[in-house]
Amino acid sequence: MRASIIWLTPNFRLKKLKSDGLLEADIPYIKLHRNPLRRLKTKQSQRSIPLIGYALMGIKLQLELSQGGEWLFPRYIDLEREEVKNDGASNAMNGRLKALGFTCHCLRHNLKDRLRLADVSMDHIRELQGWSRSDQASRYGEMSLLGVLHDKLKRIEILS
Repeated sequence: MRASIIWLTPNFRLKKLKSDGLLEADIPYIKLHRNPLRRLKTKQSQRSIPLIGYALMGIKLQLELSQGGEWLFPRYIDLEREEVKNDGASNAMNGRLKALGFTCHCLRHNLKDRLRLADVSMDHIRELQGWSRSDQASRYGEMSLLGVLHDKLKRIEILS
């Protein structure tokens, strides 16, 4: 479960989760954005992602395990070099997934396939996965979009 959170948030600062109240919101979510140690690949990579099921449980568990530190996964942060150890996070995730016959990359495709099978529009899939949006207007109304995306993710939530 924690490995799936690493996939999304190796460089996530605890301050943002706590100070912004993202997990206490009506719809718990994480907000992916640039930070001092890591840029995002594209503008579309900056987005809010609703948390449901195991993802929400995993974030809450990792918050407890981090014991109030600044980073959600401090072992993947090199403060001396001022960088995120992305390769370490990716290798850890792939190492855990390999025994199950998966890779990080195939999880992205699996998520897309499951959303499509649940009749989620490609615009919403693009938004969730940080892919290019079809138009500028789709960037407005972030909090209302969060509710829509939450409802779409609930369609594929794994409950057990």
